[in-house]
Amino acid sequence: MKKLLILLSMLFISCNSSEPKPISCFYYNAKELTFIKKEQCVSLQPSNIYIGIDKSDIYISKDILENSHYSENNLSYLMSDIGVFYFTKHAKTRRVLGFDNGADYFKDGLARTVDKNKKIGYFDTNLDIIIKPEYDFAFPFENKKAIVCNGCKKHKVGEHSTMIGGTWGAIDTNGTIIVPLSNSSFIEVYKIISKQQQSLP
Repeated sequence: MKKLLILLSMLFISCNSSEPKPISCFYYNAKELTFIKKEQCVSLQPSNIYIGIDKSDIYISKDILENSHYSENNLSYLMSDIGVFYFTKHAKTRRVLGFDNGADYFKDGLARTVDKNKKIGYFDTNLDIIIKPEYDFAFPFENKKAIVCNGCKKHKVGEHSTMIGGTWGAIDTNGTIIVPLSNSSFIEVYKIISKQQQSLP
């Protein structure tokens, strides 16, 4: 009976352990200058091994922070099963839309983020949200304008995908709607903002 109680106690402690479960990732190693797989890379909970800003989506291994290659914006990024993330040396993180087998690029100072509801917004190189995620899809900025849509769906054409249906419009880098969302198309909105661009002095 005593042995049974000890075993049950050990099982209870094991099941309720606060040690976070590690998640593997690929990160850009500063020494090798290539992406390397790391088994114990990030966690959904902080610990003495995984650190980050309060209420972060992820917490990063100290080893990753120390050995990553950082860009001129003092940013690096990692790719994991739970998403792609930009991060700083100080463990500030931002979930980023995966693009071109990596992280979305910064255009006009902004890159795209995607939230847990799969809505898309934009953040700056400080990893601060500038335009909150509220679109079903959004294109990168070009000449400080971006085409966005709601209710649009991904449609696969061969090896590539396109977005069809829904309402389409355009915003500026402050998030202000410059072409109201309507039952138009990407091409129609693109023509409108192209004309706007051509009319500028």
